[in-house]
Amino acid sequence: MLLSAISAGTGVKEAIDDLTSSKKGVVVDMNTLAGEWQLLWASQSESGGGSWSSVASAGLKDFQTIKEDGQLKNLVNPFPGVSLSARGNICKTGNNTFGVSMNEGVTQVGGVQFPLETGGEFVMEILYIDNKIRISSLNQHKLVHLRIVNKT
Repeated sequence: MLLSAISAGTGVKEAIDDLTSSKKGVVVDMNTLAGEWQLLWASQSESGGGSWSSVASAGLKDFQTIKEDGQLKNLVNPFPGVSLSARGNICKTGNNTFGVSMNEGVTQVGGVQFPLETGGEFVMEILYIDNKIRISSLNQHKLVHLRIVNKT
């Protein structure tokens, strides 16, 4: 139902509310979170008009890889031949909350790399997760990710 709502562009918030209310009390760990994820929907399309580096740091576009050891990588491809990546760490801080610390970034244009000013500390709350879908809250954004690869 959620994927249909995202595809149609209507009723997404209601579908999120239905899913998240059905999974109350489920505890998430790094093993469950590990994998490669593609962002399908965000409650705001970008970080309130923020810079591309802040979008990459917060994972508000494209792809995210989470490893069981806590390594995290966000990848954004804003234009053909251009990519921005931000790397950091994620660690469990509560039942379904995780601290995210981004500390390294790179802009790649063709075969040339440039440092990207990234950084930031975020708190991510997992509202729902299964083998296919992850719904999280990060800095007042609700995000829906689709798992494209299991544990990495």
